[in-house]
Amino acid sequence: MEEKGKSFPELNEPQWLLDLAFFTDMVQYLQTLNKSLQGKEKLISNLAQTVFSFHNKLKLFTKTPQTHPT
Repeated sequence: MEEKGKSFPELNEPQWLLDLAFFTDMVQYLQTLNKSLQGKEKLISNLAQTVFSFHNKLKLFTKTPQTHPT
């Protein structure tokens, strides 16, 4: 980025990088959920279970203690 003359000071901020890493992880989980809900001949009960499982994962993510550098 610097070679092209573009400055992004966020890339030097640890908290911003942690947030970016969390965001990319969440996008990956959402893509996995999306793929698991697609396809033919899937029972609604299995689809509902997949969504409920994802919802429980989200609850775990919010309960995990976050340590932020100060």
